[in-house]
Amino acid sequence: MKLSPKLVKMLLMFGVIRDPDVVESINPEAKTVVQYNQRLNGSGYPQKLAGDNILFEARIMAVAYMAETMSSPKLNRTAISLAKVMEDIKWSSIAFYDTEVVKALTSLVNRGNFKFRTHYVSVAESEGAA
Repeated sequence: MKLSPKLVKMLLMFGVIRDPDVVESINPEAKTVVQYNQRLNGSGYPQKLAGDNILFEARIMAVAYMAETMSSPKLNRTAISLAKVMEDIKWSSIAFYDTEVVKALTSLVNRGNFKFRTHYVSVAESEGAA
């Protein structure tokens, strides 16, 4: 049975699956999803991979995920500006993120008119729908 990468991510997040090899046997394409929390210095999880042992696709996903997460509003805080997010990611790229990926995202952001295509439903919107 082949599981979608999104479902694999959820299973990993909630600890249903703990072994990355099991994930790969269920869905080989999900290897990127398993590795996106790895950091270049080896401090990530679940495998503590470092440097070139992390798939390039997972390095891209790590930077994109962090930028999107930080620039999105959360229950306990407002969204952080994309400029501040990029500043934080550039500083963190020394140890955590692939510098080429960070440069590519920075280039996209600097061209202007960049935003994530995500829609968050506010409490007011969800209550209005009920």
